[in-house]
Amino acid sequence: MTAALEHTTGRLPTRTAPAVESTWDAAPGTRDATWDLAAHHYCEWYPVPDQDGADRISAALLSRMLSIRLSQHPALSGRGLHVMASDDLVTPEGRFLLLSGGGRNAEDIDLIRKAIADVVAQPSALPVGVPSLEMLLEQVESQVARQPNFAVLRKAMAGRPGAEYLEAQVVLSQTMFRHTTGLRDDGAFEEALDAADASRVKNLAEEIFAPTRRGALVLRPE
Repeated sequence: MTAALEHTTGRLPTRTAPAVESTWDAAPGTRDATWDLAAHHYCEWYPVPDQDGADRISAALLSRMLSIRLSQHPALSGRGLHVMASDDLVTPEGRFLLLSGGGRNAEDIDLIRKAIADVVAQPSALPVGVPSLEMLLEQVESQVARQPNFAVLRKAMAGRPGAEYLEAQVVLSQTMFRHTTGLRDDGAFEEALDAADASRVKNLAEEIFAPTRRGALVLRPE
């Protein structure tokens, strides 16, 4: 899939990334800071294993599951607050799973922190409407690894806004997933996807969310 995209769009020249000296403090604990925006923001992060491709796929699948659960949390949806989990926080110190959300005031941030705490307290719980972790993983796999039948989709979406961009949306989504996991080779990607089964994702969820491993940042307006 990646090779086909490069053939169609061309390939950017590669170069060696410059060495980066990190000044970011990834250690556990909560930091408070101000910034020059009229908004409040909260994020917390947890180091995740990064020994092989299956570790990265597992973290990506876990972050999607957490994002769905956060979107369903009543304390957030009732106030129009959005919190996302992402697995692509990569620093010289390692890879981290990040949970992050913004609000209008300190009360919103308190709700965000509570919602995140509720979710990570039961990290392997399933989102509402998802009967099994295996089904959720199959849905994600179908989105990031399989090419849909575009002829059938174009017919089903005929006349709808954005139908003409369907192929681009699918390819972009799949390419971004490979980019964030660093698994651009088709063979390595398929192997990692097969190894990241439900038990591995559940074990990861139960392993990483210890309070002693949590780093956090609270941002407030100056």
